[in-house]
Amino acid sequence: MRKILSIDFDIIMYPCIKLYNDKVSGDANPTQLWEYLDVEHDIQEFICYDAKTLLSLAVLIKTAMRNGAKLHLITEHQEIIDKLKANENYDEETFIISNIDFHHDIWYRPEDKNMLVTFEEYNCSNWLGLLYLHNKTEGIHWIKAANSPMFADPDHNPSEIFTSVTNLNEFMANTDYEFDDIYFCLSPQWVPYKFHHLYTLITALVEEEVNTNDEHCNECE
Repeated sequence: MRKILSIDFDIIMYPCIKLYNDKVSGDANPTQLWEYLDVEHDIQEFICYDAKTLLSLAVLIKTAMRNGAKLHLITEHQEIIDKLKANENYDEETFIISNIDFHHDIWYRPEDKNMLVTFEEYNCSNWLGLLYLHNKTEGIHWIKAANSPMFADPDHNPSEIFTSVTNLNEFMANTDYEFDDIYFCLSPQWVPYKFHHLYTLITALVEEEVNTNDEHCNECE
């Protein structure tokens, strides 16, 4: 069993994400999408991110890495499946997944669920549903924003799927920061280009600090 921390960077956009969330699809070309949103909806001046959430993510990633977690950078969230499957032990493995995300990523439409059942095809909106339906999860913890749309499917009670649903503050107060892997996803369809540098900045600063501290520890041995 592996403990996975999955972080979707779109969580920092929760103050304004509902301005454009229903206009976005996971298979959209990010450049064309944001050009369309700029022209048709003129929302750039209203788009903002939550600085406190941004800083909390940095602390969380740094602390987990200091405890031995390996950081993996991905662009779109479904890439996590390819990364997990690349492990030669994937067929025998199960996962406890803590997913920090504005979206729950189980499935939103019946066709997304049917895609999983019939063709085992997945995307950024149902990758976690794939692991659930294939009995690859021993726990799914969803760390959501206050305004995240809840999971809704008349055939599935959320309590059957989620071990817990909480917020970032509560999660950080109660986690042991012990994870095997961290998957940090940019999600360019939901994060405007003008904020992509924040993703790069966080990863660079965290990796530099962790590496520097490790070097200092080695010098002291």
